Amino acid sequence: MSIIVLLRAVSERELAGGIRGSSHRLDAPSEDAIALGLSLRSCTPAPMQGVAIGPPEWDVPLRDAVSLGVDQVERMWGPSVVAGDIVAHAKLLACKVSADARAVIAGGGATDHGSGLIPFALAELLGWPVIERTIGAGIEGEDLVVRALAGGGRRTTYRMPAQAVLVAASGRVLPYPTVARKLAARRAAVPVVTPPAAHAAEPAFTFEGFGPARPVTRHLLRPSTATGAGGRLRHLMAGGASQSPARGSMEADAGVAAQLADLLDKEGLLD
Repeated sequence: MSIIVLLRAVSERELAGGIRGSSHRLDAPSEDAIALGLSLRSCTPAPMQGVAIGPPEWDVPLRDAVSLGVDQVERMWGPSVVAGDIVAHAKLLACKVSADARAVIAGGGATDHGSGLIPFALAELLGWPVIERTIGAGIEGEDLVVRALAGGGRRTTYRMPAQAVLVAASGRVLPYPTVARKLAARRAAVPVVTPPAAHAAEPAFTFEGFGPARPVTRHLLRPSTATGAGGRLRHLMAGGASQSPARGSMEADAGVAAQLADLLDKEGLLD
């Protein structure tokens, strides 16, 4: 029996130039997955293996995962990986799930541009059930018992004799690693697996980057060009929002703005 944890690293500018020698760290969903894996491993002596799909810059944060309790880590990278999409990556991860694996644990959507779909695609390929917002997992007899959050603050409990893909709930607390584990993690090897091109499917799409953000208040604060100078000033001084009878304070502010705009317009100060 073994436990597989899906890991991911993100870049953080504040870490550049530090003693770690890397500007990458494990993202919060990966830490949630590790914490859930530790709770499951406390019920069984099963080893916990971390698997990541990422570049060489991820080696340092993957060693951090070892210091947090992951027994061994492995990174997948190569031309076929770079060109792959969600389905292709899920297929590569499915090849790493051994026959004795009891659970695959993942976090939620990655904190940079993750979709959170990898666990579901992997579960589909493996034919396993997937349980979201998992807060606890254990072994009772021969069964895997999973506890998850439900709507309305309720908690649900699932019992299954077979394997499952678990998506950890956010906000779990990891134990602080000891100095001995940190020192041992620095020497931990991070094997790199380069899948052959035949194992990767032709990607259905490629991610090219993010566009500029569109201001949420762009149309809210821009006054109409159809009004006069007094109307435009009145609109801006009212906060760019239309009057609402349900908000007395907004009506009062808009009334003061209207009086001031009318006074300035009347005196010819807006021309």
